[in-house]
Amino acid sequence: MRIDTVAFGSALLTSLTFLATPAHAGFFLGTETYHECVLDRLDGLSDDHAAVDALVSCRNDFSPLAPEPPPDPWFFEPQNLKECLQKHLKNTTSPFAVSQIQDACLMWYPDSGEAFELERD
Repeated sequence: MRIDTVAFGSALLTSLTFLATPAHAGFFLGTETYHECVLDRLDGLSDDHAAVDALVSCRNDFSPLAPEPPPDPWFFEPQNLKECLQKHLKNTTSPFAVSQIQDACLMWYPDSGEAFELERD
């Protein structure tokens, strides 16, 4: 069976171009913004001192005041405020980390207008 090298090359180039765009770079390169850093590094923390250290690290790496694009709507990422909070607060018990994660989720999903009880396991 012969593979059409032109079609294969075109498909490969298209895929690489798509994955190299800034919106998708975070998936491969890691955290790109301050609020994404907060969600990544404070998720699951139980100690306030560790949460403060993680937040300081985020502030050293990213400006909290820099404009940020909206979150990338990948199928495995939260699609709304409730999903963001459920994902990032599930195993987080540090009160400081909880407040920072809530702020980061609200920054990404400010207009959701949702009222709900967060379900914890």
